[in-house]
Amino acid sequence: PIKSSAASDVYKRQMWDFFRQSGYTVTMTACLDMRSVVVERFRSIQDQNDTLYVGRSYPLHAGASHRILLAFMEEDKREEYLAGLFMDESTKAGLRRELERIRQRGYDYTEQATTKDVWGMSVPLFDSRGKCTAGISTGGYLSEMTPEVFRVFETQNALLTAGDRETCNTMTIGWCQLGRLWNLPVCTVYVRPERYTYQFMESHDYFTVSILP
Repeated sequence: PIKSSAASDVYKRQMWDFFRQSGYTVTMTACLDMRSVVVERFRSIQDQNDTLYVGRSYPLHAGASHRILLAFMEEDKREEYLAGLFMDESTKAGLRRELERIRQRGYDYTEQATTKDVWGMSVPLFDSRGKCTAGISTGGYLSEMTPEVFRVFETQNALLTAGDRETCNTMTIGWCQLGRLWNLPVCTVYVRPERYTYQFMESHDYFTVSILP
């Protein structure tokens, strides 16, 4: 159904833009016959442990790319799916709680759920009636977020860039706060309002911090 939707072209363009700008693999999945089917995928050449293939189907409860569909599925269908799983009741209860948390926060995030050293994040896509018709996910390697990044500011500055392809500005920074919040990697920077870059950070949703070799 998602392939025949007019909105799918918009989704694909957004996926392509994200892939082009970030370099991260991005995947679209949809539910078919109580399975998660990979509809579209732009794959990074650095993704050596690729386990998802366009056209193939996967269990709905395994991994962020698929679990987002299960979390936002109609309740009766979700319970039908869960009832058919070969799990003990305590495990099913844990999965139900996790699906509820996904619905509350609006996205899913996993680490090493199906593949070692891989994190994944997914969001649902809704039609005009509020029904989840597909999910979009991305991911990368946990090993790329090594502790060395925390020590980089001891020896060099970084470049903070905000804006878009038409208008942007870059400034050097000598500090940065890295960590985890709500089980997600976060980066916090502090910029005075007098700095020219500040207005770009206020008017755009994203910024980048780059470390030169």
